[in-house]
Amino acid sequence: MITVVGWVIAIAYGPDYFLAISDSFTVSANVNVTGINFVTLMQPGDSISSTGWSITVLPIAGTSYGSDADATSVNTLICASPCALEGYDEDSNSISGLDVFRFAPGTYYLNLFDPVSSDAADWR
Repeated sequence: MITVVGWVIAIAYGPDYFLAISDSFTVSANVNVTGINFVTLMQPGDSISSTGWSITVLPIAGTSYGSDADATSVNTLICASPCALEGYDEDSNSISGLDVFRFAPGTYYLNLFDPVSSDAADWR
């Protein structure tokens, strides 16, 4: 399972236009990726149902070691507005059941793109 912790690194700019985000992760021993965890900031009551993802050697580019343009995401509300940032709900999201390339030690990039939701999603 990959868990990448960071800050808001991309924002949705309209109902049909989303930027891809990319964040690095480093593995120190050979590993298989079986799932992905990430956090989204959502309008109160909203959540994403699926998102695209890929793992590459460069941010949003280069050799791809696995991808899915429409992976189902399971959401859990972490913190409801007003305790989350700027009045948003903070959701924990997970994609499971993956069997991705066996990664050798090194640095790779998790890319997330095109979330499906009724409102804009901000990635964390």
